[in-house]
Amino acid sequence: MSRFAFPALLLALVFVCSGCMMPNHDAQISANEAYLKQEGITALPLLSTAPQLTGVTDSTGQPVSLSALLDRHKTGVLLFFFPALDTPNSSANLLDWDKRQAALTAEGLGAYAICLADAAAAAKYSQELGITLPLLADPQGTAAAAYGCLPSGGQFPQRTTIGLSPQGGVVYYHRGTLDQPAVTAVEKAYGITPVKK
Repeated sequence: MSRFAFPALLLALVFVCSGCMMPNHDAQISANEAYLKQEGITALPLLSTAPQLTGVTDSTGQPVSLSALLDRHKTGVLLFFFPALDTPNSSANLLDWDKRQAALTAEGLGAYAICLADAAAAAKYSQELGITLPLLADPQGTAAAAYGCLPSGGQFPQRTTIGLSPQGGVVYYHRGTLDQPAVTAVEKAYGITPVKK
């Protein structure tokens, strides 16, 4: 064995072993949720009844009720909570949702983003970003807290997508960016045909 072969073999073993010790996706989600629970953020259980959208308005400042949203969409409603306006990740996520919106609407599914800002700031941001995706305002974070995205008195909600049935039951709950595996899970939860970006 050459003097280079043993270090290379040792390095390969380290990579293999470290890969074996990495937690799987489900374990990572569980660990993240346990941490968030300690911080006062608890996910809504699947099949539970969704809370009202207390304190939420549309971009004109008119109050928005959950029942009105559910009445508008026969398949259900997706709510996307995100940390803050005018950040690269938030902008990318909102633009992605905006691209998917027409296909979701065709399936009878309404998509709404909810931000911790007032109605005027939400309207301005939507216009600057050039999106038609409805951006709802939750200035006090009341809805974000009720939906398990924000601790009491917190400033930055967890990026979370929540799917509601036409009856207002929680059928989907996902932390993080809505990547393609998550989109597939949404489609499965609602029994709809694949939605293309």
